[in-house]
Amino acid sequence: MVIQACNGEHAGSLEIYDNAKQLKSIGEALQGFPFDPRNFKWELGSEKPEDRFAFYFLFELFLNSPNGSEAGIHFRMNNNEEHPNSAITDFYLICEPAAINNLGKLFERFSELETTELFWDGSTGQIA
Repeated sequence: MVIQACNGEHAGSLEIYDNAKQLKSIGEALQGFPFDPRNFKWELGSEKPEDRFAFYFLFELFLNSPNGSEAGIHFRMNNNEEHPNSAITDFYLICEPAAINNLGKLFERFSELETTELFWDGSTGQIA
């Protein structure tokens, strides 16, 4: 799967590998956010050279306001390549918790592997 993410100022892209069952679990967790789970982290690979992973990917949710009206997603992507091919992206995307719930519905449908693309713009999205 190729993840492409942008917050308007920063962008990153990374090819990652996970299974459809995991995507369904992620979708279910995103639909329950921020109540269950209160925080969520999807992490694949490692940035430690001794672990010898092909990549590192982090997708972490958090509440960004005391009243729960604003949430954020932390993206970190590292292709673990050597210079001059190395690429590391680390940024945040701020959105509403309801938008994350919508993303969860998209993930759950995407996990059925009947389509090849999932688009989400920080509030709404579609499966193509």
